Amino acid sequence: MKPARTSYEVSNPERFWSKVDKAGDCWLWLAAKKWNGYGIFKVGGKAGYAEPAHRVAYYMARGEIPDGLGLDHLCRNRSCVNPAHLEPTTWRENIRRGNGVAGVHFRKTECKRGHPFNAENTYYFGPEHKWRQCKPCQKITTQAREARNRS
Repeated sequence: MKPARTSYEVSNPERFWSKVDKAGDCWLWLAAKKWNGYGIFKVGGKAGYAEPAHRVAYYMARGEIPDGLGLDHLCRNRSCVNPAHLEPTTWRENIRRGNGVAGVHFRKTECKRGHPFNAENTYYFGPEHKWRQCKPCQKITTQAREARNRS
């Protein structure tokens, strides 16, 4: 995996912005996109390299992206390059805010049986409390397993 760049040499900003539709609240990238919907833009001249368009837009409008951080699309639109919709965050925070499985589960306030996720009622596992489990549900599961083993 190549190291993340924090600066982007864009010799012709007009070329970049000509590929953007600024008609709506989200500024949509009209040129090449990756399979996952993120725009790509070649920077660095003839010997250049393709970079995510939203990162280039952020750099041109606001400057360096802080080391160790990525950009979160606050609008959740991957083809948006509006710098006002981009916020530097950690990878973990970006995942938590997202609509993927991890983000959806992180925002849940109760388990599948309706028990609240709170300090008294929840086991936390893994580095940085990456996983959680409901204590009452764990007790139910343990009792059912012990009953099966007794019979």
